Amino acid sequence: IQKMLDDPDLGEAEARRAYFNQTREKRETESVTDRDAWLAQVDESSKIAPTAQAALAVDMPPDRSRVAIAVAGWRADGGIHLGLVNDTGRDDAEVEAEPYYGSLVTWLVERVSDLVALRKERGVPFGGVAVDPSSPAGSLIKPLKAKGIEVISMAAQQHDQACGSFMN
Repeated sequence: IQKMLDDPDLGEAEARRAYFNQTREKRETESVTDRDAWLAQVDESSKIAPTAQAALAVDMPPDRSRVAIAVAGWRADGGIHLGLVNDTGRDDAEVEAEPYYGSLVTWLVERVSDLVALRKERGVPFGGVAVDPSSPAGSLIKPLKAKGIEVISMAAQQHDQACGSFMN
């Protein structure tokens, strides 16, 4: 691998693109969600009822530059609480130190494992971790299951429908 990266005819950036399908360019993306409309939905008092079942979901982009953990569960008033547990990324120095993204992905699996253990210690029902197996996060299914965590595979259609209903 190092020989490919050190190829003087390609250079590191081109070798990463050609052999590993990796790019380092930062892309600006537009959100499909209007920020003001999103923020208007925030309910600071919302929380999952102490004995209610909760479930997590994980996601990450193809370049693994960020990872996110979301939570959903029933509130005491019967409404649904949705929240972002963690949304973290890596800066350029971290990418240089660990170019193959292992540390952030490892952190995500450990963080989910800790959250699940905390719910179990409290005797609170846990509904599993939702993952789209066809997304980059699909690579987390095996390590999550190895930790004994129930994984809920969501097909792309289910994911799209959930996002659509959330937007409604």
